[in-house]
Amino acid sequence: MARMAQILSGSDRDRCPQCGTANPTLERQWFGRIAGAHSPERPWAVYACTRCGGGVLVKGLDDITGKGEPLIATVFPDPRRVPDDIPERARVYLTQAIESPPEGAAMLACSAVHVMLKEEGYEPGTILERIDKAVADHAVPSSVGEWAHAVRSIADDARQTDESRPQVTQEEADQVVKFAETLGTILFVLPKRIAEGKEVAMAIRNAGEGGSDSESDTGETAV
Repeated sequence: MARMAQILSGSDRDRCPQCGTANPTLERQWFGRIAGAHSPERPWAVYACTRCGGGVLVKGLDDITGKGEPLIATVFPDPRRVPDDIPERARVYLTQAIESPPEGAAMLACSAVHVMLKEEGYEPGTILERIDKAVADHAVPSSVGEWAHAVRSIADDARQTDESRPQVTQEEADQVVKFAETLGTILFVLPKRIAEGKEVAMAIRNAGEGGSDSESDTGETAV
């Protein structure tokens, strides 16, 4: 278990919980101890990623030996992960996009979008053309299409080799990665979550109805 040192290196944290950078460097900005009305005093610290500047809250656990920095118990938020419900090839592209610098991140995220749309049967055509078709089919909300048209990295996808195209900024890369993550959630994560929830709800309802019938039958027999 890693300690709440002044700097957390990649050996302590596999990825930045904010930007997903592999082997991040997190610098401690604040350290203190807080006790609740009904809970013991615990060490807390706030760190910042040197790449994205995002804040990370860490709850500590004092070493029983009393030596050295407190141990890391919990990190908030949890490290960024691509859901397993997204198709494997798209998931690999998205994971690599989260780890990459802006230009590479945008291209990899666009590749993930390509794969997800193809998986749903939307091909051929540019990303925008296929997203527009998905909107027309009500497979995704119209707001998703509007978002896609507003993201320059997606609009420029057809001319990635154009040397006159301005370099992708970090903010633009973040937008296309977030778009790809959201598209994956809408097309794959939510449908599976809804189907699983419906299945569980139906099973609970059927079990309840079966129990009611059983009780009714028992009551009639007793009379």
